[in-house]
Amino acid sequence: MNPAASVFLLMVIALIVFLLPLLPVAVELHGKSDVQPLQVIQQHSGEASYFGDSFRVYIDNIRPVLNDCFAQGTAAKGTLPDGAPCLVLGRGEDAPLIADIQAGGTCDMILASSTDLELPSNTFFPKDIYSNGCVNGGPSNTYRAVLAEHEVRLGAGSRVMRWVQAGTEFTAQSQCQLFSRVSAGRLIRLLEDCRFIRLHAPRIETGSVSPEAADTHVLRRHGNDGVRRLHNADLSIAAGELLRGDLVVRGRLTIGEAARIEGSVKCEKDMVLGPRVEISGTVVTERRLQVGPYCILHGPVIAERGLLIARGTRCGARDMPTTVTAPRIMVETGVVVFGTMWAREQGEVIAAV
Repeated sequence: MNPAASVFLLMVIALIVFLLPLLPVAVELHGKSDVQPLQVIQQHSGEASYFGDSFRVYIDNIRPVLNDCFAQGTAAKGTLPDGAPCLVLGRGEDAPLIADIQAGGTCDMILASSTDLELPSNTFFPKDIYSNGCVNGGPSNTYRAVLAEHEVRLGAGSRVMRWVQAGTEFTAQSQCQLFSRVSAGRLIRLLEDCRFIRLHAPRIETGSVSPEAADTHVLRRHGNDGVRRLHNADLSIAAGELLRGDLVVRGRLTIGEAARIEGSVKCEKDMVLGPRVEISGTVVTERRLQVGPYCILHGPVIAERGLLIARGTRCGARDMPTTVTAPRIMVETGVVVFGTMWAREQGEVIAAV
């Protein structure tokens, strides 16, 4: 074969091999057969109450049994449609008297109560728990998941492996570990040394917080003059200074005591807020954020590496819920967040300094 023809044939074969993987793309560009948007199943869209609402529907299968046990003040054992064993209590205070869940033991059945549910201590609950009233758990318990139509109170040193949903209030005593999401219809309160991942409620408190003090410090949002400032180095804002407009800092940002920014703030390095700083917009840093005591942050708070929130700080407001998120969050006692607090790796409540 002619050498030139051989080289030409080799180049043609190489071109075909290169273009062959692109053939489906060319066909789709020409025919456009897959132009419909992807369907998103809304029930899996990340709603904080999804798991609790789904479990409530599941429990509706034994609602008649719950009602009968409540009317007669008795307990009953049975199975749910999927074959899961279930223990139904007409009176929640009967729980410690049931041999299956004696203190220090294990309850291997789904537990459902028509009234307030009183649970013993040092007990493992590997199945979900439902109460038509409140759930009061003893110390050092381990739960898979808990749903209560009213309050949930966990004793000190308890653990939750999956989720908790309380219709009104959720309280975790000291040293509790909440490994997934917790939601409540009114309030979440975590005491010192509690660890958490995702919290969602109209109001989230760490430690003891005076309701009057919390509401007094929540001010309305301020507008800004539409100016966007860019600073290419480290920046310090003086104590008491007022800055109107959005601020972007390429370096480290330090905001002095009682300074106020009527706009959003973003920086590429660490950000430190002094005491009583107020920011009306979003606070974002690509590194670590340290929030001083008694700050007021109206918008979302996002730190890409870590976040420390000191005592007395308020994030969001009752009529303006917000989101506080970072991989690791350390929050002192005495902090209030309105909305969602999400530690993607771990959050911890620590003693106020």
